[in-house]
Amino acid sequence: MRRVAIYAAVVATAAALMSGCTSDKPPVCGSVDAVRHSAEQLRNANITENGLSAVSSDLSQLKTDLAQFLADAGARFQPQVDALRSTVDRLQSNVTTAKEAPTAASLGAVTTSLAAVGDAAQSLRDVVAGTC
Repeated sequence: MRRVAIYAAVVATAAALMSGCTSDKPPVCGSVDAVRHSAEQLRNANITENGLSAVSSDLSQLKTDLAQFLADAGARFQPQVDALRSTVDRLQSNVTTAKEAPTAASLGAVTTSLAAVGDAAQSLRDVVAGTC
């Protein structure tokens, strides 16, 4: 009987110690990784090969991922989210313009905006890294 009590105590202590050592990360870590991935997809977009429709599709995914990140993070990273959202809005506007009038200048603006989105997403990831 004494062995059973000691065994139960050892198991309970081990379980308590192990519960404090979980490697679970907050949800914001997964959502910022999704934002980063979507931004990389955009940044690596080849407009010449895939056209602006691929950019539009990737842009929609980034907006979805950013909304999830905001839901997970709340206002904690609001300045970085606002900066990314601003570059996303600029990209959306430039894509619309390029679809309506595909000139070298409008396509160049899309390319510049793609890089800006990637940079803003990286800045967000850098700030969140301390949490993850």
